[in-house]
Amino acid sequence: MVLEGESDSIEFKGTLPTESTKWLKTIVAFANGYGGTMIIGVDDSRNVIGVPDDSVFSLSDSMTSRICDLCEPQISMSASVQRVGEKSVVIIEVFPGSNKPYYIKDLGVENGTFIRVGATTRQASEDMIHDLRLQGSRLSFDTIRNMDVELTDERTDGICRSLSGINGVGITENTLLNSGIIRTVDGHTFPTNAYALLSDQSPFFFTEVRCAVFSGRDGVDFIDSADYPCPIHLQIDNAFKFIKRNLKLSGKVDGLLRRERYDLPLEAVRESIVNAVQHRSYVESNKPIYVALYEDRLEITSPGGLPSPLNVDMMRQGRSSHRNPSISKIFRAARISEGWGNGVKTIFSMCKEYGLREPMIENSGIDVRVTLFREVADRLESMMDQPMGDARSIVLSMLESDPGMTVKGVSSSSGLSVRAVERTISDLKREGVLIRTGTTRNGQWLVRRVD
Repeated sequence: MVLEGESDSIEFKGTLPTESTKWLKTIVAFANGYGGTMIIGVDDSRNVIGVPDDSVFSLSDSMTSRICDLCEPQISMSASVQRVGEKSVVIIEVFPGSNKPYYIKDLGVENGTFIRVGATTRQASEDMIHDLRLQGSRLSFDTIRNMDVELTDERTDGICRSLSGINGVGITENTLLNSGIIRTVDGHTFPTNAYALLSDQSPFFFTEVRCAVFSGRDGVDFIDSADYPCPIHLQIDNAFKFIKRNLKLSGKVDGLLRRERYDLPLEAVRESIVNAVQHRSYVESNKPIYVALYEDRLEITSPGGLPSPLNVDMMRQGRSSHRNPSISKIFRAARISEGWGNGVKTIFSMCKEYGLREPMIENSGIDVRVTLFREVADRLESMMDQPMGDARSIVLSMLESDPGMTVKGVSSSSGLSVRAVERTISDLKREGVLIRTGTTRNGQWLVRRVD
């Protein structure tokens, strides 16, 4: 543990601060998260300086007493003394708590609740404390009654039709009841927060998915952007289509037929977006999910750290913990997700098959970020049988595949200049091969096959 250094679950103290609050913050943070270990007698540079042998056991007992007396609720922990070489250290192991939030009594809940963010300890925000309370009460935000949206037949039918249309699975009012989207207590039926999140004209105005494409690797220059509000199940489809039309294509063109390969596996992209929407913290309703496409990677960042006791290693093994059980259940019923906790394993497997660098998952305690690394253009091109064909075939194939694609989207995905795409589309429209339907803003392209 000393060699590994400090982390979200390991903290070193060369000597114990005389002011108890300074070290109890970390003890509380461990209890509010996934547990952790504090080692007294090791400094920040991982040097084992030890605790004097004549005081090591009294220090262990004193720390145990102060944790019991000064923290609320009672924290589950153990204290021990171990030898490292010729020196003694005190080890305090804190176990994940089930009665959250844990806090320092003298500071109160608002000021005395702390969480672990990487190798640092931070004071919990109001939203985080609310989330911890829900965890401690065995409740989830999505199952709580929502007072801002009215339960009506029209709204319920709209939710059912919208969910049913995703994969052709029949979703009914009974499905919503069985999933906890609608709840009945003492004969009274009421809508939950999940019901509100799935509704059109949702009261969760700022619960968005914000998508952007950047020209380089540093996130300075925008190429394209879009914001997608509730309902949350449509956020998934909209965000996926946005990223798909901005990924790069390479392929072999035979006439008007094109065998294409995107520079990221689409299944991994969609699964990453599904996970972000399904498992984000909706307590922090004023924070969006960010989906950012850079030259070399795709980053998807969702609010809220992983729910205890889940950690990144457990995710990679296929284990899951549902922060939003009702949302997870209705997504499974609509076949948006498969419900077996294999989503992360699928992401890693697909990227491996593509020959890409292994994805990266980062859990800061405040948010979770999944990064998928893209193929560079020359490598992508070399993996296909032949280089890309002429501009006409490329534009037709792409617009037939995604009729809602913009000129900028075609340019970004194909490598053609915006001017070349515009000129090609103009020629195709004049020849009657390409027809624009709908409005300028929300219209689509129709490709007419000409023998």
